[in-house]
Amino acid sequence: MAAKFELETMVSPSSARSLFQRALRLMPQEKKLWLEYFKFELLYVELIQKRQQVLDRTKQ
Repeated sequence: MAAKFELETMVSPSSARSLFQRALRLMPQEKKLWLEYFKFELLYVELIQKRQQVLDRTKQ
């Protein structure tokens, strides 16, 4: 999947999100696509939280 490549290889969550949103506009009825998009967003939040934890540790 192109969005997975953008996130994992290119480290570009914004590009991955754009691809997901474009696909969802074209195929809004695809439940599997919605599920994968939701998983992506959860993964993104997890990455942001981990980054914040690292930043908090470096402040101390």
